[in-house]
Amino acid sequence: MTAYFDIENLESFLSSPKDKFFQNCLNLIQEELDLVFNFSKDELKKSELLMLIPKLLAEGRGDNTHIFAPEKFPARTIKSNTHKDFDVHQLTSAFFIKDDNLAKLKDRSDILIADVGEEIELFTKLFLQNTKYFFEDVKTIEKFGSWSYLKKHNVPYTDLIIVDNFLFKNEDNIEANLFPMLENFIGCTYRKKINIVIFVKQGEINLDLLEIQRKMKAAVAKFHEEEPNITIIQSFMVHDRFILNNCFLINSGPTFNAYFYPTGKPMSKPDIISFRSIANKNYYDLYFQLLSKYQKILDNVDKQYIIGDKVSRFLNFP
Repeated sequence: MTAYFDIENLESFLSSPKDKFFQNCLNLIQEELDLVFNFSKDELKKSELLMLIPKLLAEGRGDNTHIFAPEKFPARTIKSNTHKDFDVHQLTSAFFIKDDNLAKLKDRSDILIADVGEEIELFTKLFLQNTKYFFEDVKTIEKFGSWSYLKKHNVPYTDLIIVDNFLFKNEDNIEANLFPMLENFIGCTYRKKINIVIFVKQGEINLDLLEIQRKMKAAVAKFHEEEPNITIIQSFMVHDRFILNNCFLINSGPTFNAYFYPTGKPMSKPDIISFRSIANKNYYDLYFQLLSKYQKILDNVDKQYIIGDKVSRFLNFP
């Protein structure tokens, strides 16, 4: 993951060493993230705080990169659609920006973005266990409890990719699993538009896909101004059960449609669900390996097995 810093945000962060989460955030910067500084290296001489950066960059960085780029990214002034041409790497980055119009972009809740003074608040969203230095949260389905647990890891995002062989195999469980999953994923933060791409296995579908797409759009429309873009892809190459958004990689033991009975009782007690933050460079690498895998699947699927809007910021449709 890449973090983009305006100089004012960097100085603001470095001036908060007494914050109880400061050291964890500093470790994250030093050990896990690629860094883009939206200013020249000479500007570090402006203050003693900023002169801590060269030492930070000289130790424990491994193969992580850093650059000084006086031409600020994203370009100013900030607009509500500033991110419209971002690529997938930029959409999965964190931005620390000073701009009078920042709220126009931030309020869309599409990307990770922080104003001056909000740096630690943003960083801690990327830690998955009570802001400790952990990038994974693993739960048995029983301890997961209900789909409302997803709200605990609520982050901005533009896209959801759901990969699950058997998501549409059992109609009886859709109301208890798929719809509340969507509601708790994307209903707790206002977004104007979201792209949902679902990979399922050919031969394991017992539902009318056009009808399920319609129902999904209706379910999301209950708490969104606009209907989502929903695309369903059928392939024999789908295996694992994953969900990807702009910040997290979620892996499931059972199909996501076999978590709870309509009564709310868990179905699969021994199985687990795991959340992984792509702020960790190993999980970041895994995330993009999976995206590459899904793109190859999409490239080899006959067009008749692609149903829906065919819109994604992360995948390219034929």
